[in-house]
Amino acid sequence: MSTINTTIHVGDDSAGVIAGLLSRFTKGQRVRVALTDEPSAPVQVPSLAEFTARIDAARQKLPPSPWTTTEEAMRDLREGERD
Repeated sequence: MSTINTTIHVGDDSAGVIAGLLSRFTKGQRVRVALTDEPSAPVQVPSLAEFTARIDAARQKLPPSPWTTTEEAMRDLREGERD
């Protein structure tokens, strides 16, 4: 079983593109074709600077941590396990 997934722009040569995809299969073979429309504008991926700014903003909204270092946090957690 072969599967081909592709995204094409509908235009003058759309039929040719689809015919090209179908030509990969043996003549007389049965294939299933499913067509769905895609959003016209791709999802914008934030730049590294935007991503970092979002993370910083989220961190500022969090309540302050009772620990200043990882070592302090681990020590308190280990003490809680002993109780």
